[in-house]
Amino acid sequence: MKLYRIGVRMLSGSRSPVHSDTLFGSVCWALLYLEGEDRLKSLLQSCIERKPAFIFSDGFPRGFLPRPAGGNYTTEFSESRSKSEIIEFMKTAKKVKKISYIPLDDMSRIFKGEKISLGDSRQPDEAIVHMTAHNTIDRETGTSMKGGLYREIYRWDGDIDIYALVAEEWVPSLKECLKVVSSWGYGGGASRGRGAFQLEDEYNVMSEVNFDIPENPNAFMTLSRCIPTQDMPVRCQYRLDVKLGRFGKERGKAGYPFKRPLLMLEPGAVFWGDPPECGWCGTMAGDLSDEYNDALQCGMSIILPCKIEPPEWGA
Repeated sequence: MKLYRIGVRMLSGSRSPVHSDTLFGSVCWALLYLEGEDRLKSLLQSCIERKPAFIFSDGFPRGFLPRPAGGNYTTEFSESRSKSEIIEFMKTAKKVKKISYIPLDDMSRIFKGEKISLGDSRQPDEAIVHMTAHNTIDRETGTSMKGGLYREIYRWDGDIDIYALVAEEWVPSLKECLKVVSSWGYGGGASRGRGAFQLEDEYNVMSEVNFDIPENPNAFMTLSRCIPTQDMPVRCQYRLDVKLGRFGKERGKAGYPFKRPLLMLEPGAVFWGDPPECGWCGTMAGDLSDEYNDALQCGMSIILPCKIEPPEWGA
């Protein structure tokens, strides 16, 4: 499998950021549309057998990666700092705590075992968030219902990078599926024109990328929403996300559209141990609905080997 970068520019506001599992589901619907049910079943069966055809990362601001969820990779509280420097840092500690992304050049240094100052780290532009008012229409009278006014929150992200680990034989199919998803729109509200995006390179779609992997890594970091497996290292630090999933397309329009809540690790989780040679970790989740017993959620994650000093309790 090879690692690719997919450059994306959002054309309309979306109801949620680009998450790896939701994007995987959108591509599955596109595959069903383009190549039929047998091809989709083959894809899902390969994932169940731990031979995935492709795995996506979350969408990150252009030129950034998620901040590692743990480890000693900052210089803020090093013993060499003077008292005045520590006091100055404490004044900006709240700002530093909110940092979610780190530039690629700084992440390269972190992966090699260096320490950086987060206070000096360049930050991406924040997503623009806005609310749109809607009214509920009475189907019998064709007029607005009393008390039917409600608001939906949409976000406009700037240019984003999505990474994909892809088996070579699936590259052509995946490119066509991504083109379809870009026109359909991503996430909630897609049927109303929300979540539409433009591919940076509409001809090639994906460009191969290679991160500078350090020699003798002692850990690995995830780039996707992840469901851990028993064989993953116990020593780890992570941020949790309760996924309140929803079925898309035809299944979202008929019957009960919601999946059971699912606990996942956010991108940036750090595991101390030997990185998997396959370049990914995690698993698929099932048993998500009484109505659709074949429903699956992708909890497989792209990983990047790294050298990050573990926390004191994990040393």
